[in-house]
Amino acid sequence: MSKQTICLNMIVKNESRIIERCISSVKHLIDTWCIVDTGSTDGTQDIIKKLLADKPGELIERPWVNFGHNRNEALRFGEKWGDWILLIDADMVLKDEGFNRNILNQEVEGYDVIQDNHGIRYYNFRLLNAKKNWQCVGVTHEYYTPAAGISKREQLDSIWFLDVSDGGSKSDKFERDIKLLTQGLIDEPNNHRYMFYLAQSYRDTQQWELAIEWYLKCARESKWDEESWYADYMAGWCMRNTDRTIEEISNQLLKAWMRRPWRAESIYTLSEEYQKRKMWPQAYTAAKAAASTDYPKGDVLFITAGVYEGGAIDAFAVASYWHQKYDESITACQKLLESNYGQVHKNRIRLNLWFAERALGYYNEDALHHFIREKKQNLKSF
Repeated sequence: MSKQTICLNMIVKNESRIIERCISSVKHLIDTWCIVDTGSTDGTQDIIKKLLADKPGELIERPWVNFGHNRNEALRFGEKWGDWILLIDADMVLKDEGFNRNILNQEVEGYDVIQDNHGIRYYNFRLLNAKKNWQCVGVTHEYYTPAAGISKREQLDSIWFLDVSDGGSKSDKFERDIKLLTQGLIDEPNNHRYMFYLAQSYRDTQQWELAIEWYLKCARESKWDEESWYADYMAGWCMRNTDRTIEEISNQLLKAWMRRPWRAESIYTLSEEYQKRKMWPQAYTAAKAAASTDYPKGDVLFITAGVYEGGAIDAFAVASYWHQKYDESITACQKLLESNYGQVHKNRIRLNLWFAERALGYYNEDALHHFIREKKQNLKSF
């Protein structure tokens, strides 16, 4: 069987500062490339041509319309360049965990790959079968659908994407998205995807009331249960930044948690809110529920990895101490210190452990002095 070829497919504009980082991370995986530039004035085009001069491909310059339109153009240009189309944005970095192209199955339409954006993880469609006549749908926060209308996709875990989010077009991203999505909802009033990302854009610009309004509307109308749940959760998350009462905030976050109790984010957020208000019995109960929740392997949307990888147990350790459940705080701290999370936050967790042990009367004074000496030594190294 002949080697399956992979074509790098991108749209770019004014990415001279970061494009080398991106291309360097994927170059060893690709055979060809087809990149559409939508109006760079900073020399991005020449950098791309130089970086990829040793591989077959082309750079095409086209005027900007919107994400769906321009990505469709890039797809049409790129289809002839390979069996598979690899999609990446300029501000992303591909991480190779042992990719083997021989496992790629021509019977499937493509592969969803983990994308990590500052600890928020989700599967995103990044490797497309070039023979399936893909269409990119949406003015922004777009998605891909095959012409046949049925998408048979699989998950690929041997590569993943680090989303650094420092691209050249990010300076006005939220304002641009708000305009595009507002117009999109005028054209398609029932498009729940537009509702969701309009809420996200309002959240990211700290327009809390508008974010809450659109999250709740999306939660009511979305046909995708994960998206609907996440919208309910984020409505509660945004409420914490308003003058709403703790009862209103807790009702919204509990509503989200009860919809999807195998997702800990909403109950963890509630524990944080209780902790901020020094409502320790409630913080203890909420954090305990979050800490007992395993990583949701069946879900794909916006998983806050840190909650499951130590954050919830950390919150439980603190709430347990202040709720005078010292033995539970000790157990949680000890568990944390055995984990990667605990190594990152080692000094603080060791101090928390010392306080909990002291409360039960069996702390080690020498251990505290050792901690203080180590802390001073660390400060001197700066």
